[in-house]
Amino acid sequence: MNQDIRISLDFWDHHKTIHLKRKLGYEGIEAITRIWFYAAKYRPDGHLTKMSNEDIAIVAHWSGDPDQLIEILSDKNYPWLDKLDGFFSIHNWKKRNSYAIFSEKRSRQARKAAEARYKKGFNNHNVNAERMLTDNADSMLTANAPYPYPYPDPDPEPEPKPDIKKKNIYSGDVQKVLDYLNEKTGKRYTKKDEILSRLHEGKTVEQCIHIIDTKIHDPFFLENNMKFMNPVTLFRKSHFDIYLNQTPNDFQDEKTGERYSAERLKKIAIEKGLYREDDDEG
Repeated sequence: MNQDIRISLDFWDHHKTIHLKRKLGYEGIEAITRIWFYAAKYRPDGHLTKMSNEDIAIVAHWSGDPDQLIEILSDKNYPWLDKLDGFFSIHNWKKRNSYAIFSEKRSRQARKAAEARYKKGFNNHNVNAERMLTDNADSMLTANAPYPYPYPDPDPEPEPKPDIKKKNIYSGDVQKVLDYLNEKTGKRYTKKDEILSRLHEGKTVEQCIHIIDTKIHDPFFLENNMKFMNPVTLFRKSHFDIYLNQTPNDFQDEKTGERYSAERLKKIAIEKGLYREDDDEG
């Protein structure tokens, strides 16, 4: 609903206003302005449909003869109201107050825009909330976890794909490392990108084998059912040098500070159902 209308600064000096004041006095000027205000609120198109002379006089707060009021306001030489097909319309309303005419349309557009912004903000809030919950959950899972550092990243950034020509050069060594990992874990891993990237950087098959032999005894990996014993975690660039400089003797209980003995590591593996007889041979 409109809250205002537009009136020219020349309104009081216009010949039509002067003529209206002479005919009806200041009450006549009040009458037409009240008709404008009423139209802006309830008839924004300016058409006073289904309104009799008396209805218009009531809206205008005119206490005199309604017919006299309408006769003066609809004078063709000084028109304030235009006589149309069975009703009156405010003269030049569309030209003078087009802003009022399209108020309802602007309101609908504003509501749609506000709803769109709300939905967008609500969806972003849900995404951020989900990320916060995920981050909190990850921190809780690793809060009391034993060695090692760094903890495996649950959402790593993908590494760039190695050059195809280089890939063919190292394909035999990559398969050798992957086969050894699958033999030790009893899995069927096929992802080779991280292994290939490390070999391409100058790392060796022997270093990769050392990492596998070390981390297979890592109590953190054992406690988590060996889900981190995979080629992505083991050979990620940010982990490789740290893992390479570890040995099974480095693992210790965070609570007591005591090192894990071979028997204790074996016991954990048995409890988790991860111990295989051929592990003793490696």
